[in-house]
Amino acid sequence: MDSRRLHIWQPVTCLKRAQIVNATLNYTDRGLCLTLIDRNNTEVDIIYDKMSPIHDYVWSFRYTGEIP
Repeated sequence: MDSRRLHIWQPVTCLKRAQIVNATLNYTDRGLCLTLIDRNNTEVDIIYDKMSPIHDYVWSFRYTGEIP
């Protein structure tokens, strides 16, 4: 029997839109970690913890405003 399961992922909704004041990107033993902090000092960690022998799981990441 197949043991794969789908997991529901809910993006963080507590960060204030257009009020991110600090964004840091670190590569640690936990994986690639992006930390976002808004003006209310709400901190969110986004961790890419999948590993492979050639570290190819994170293909790209973009944090930018969109052109209207």
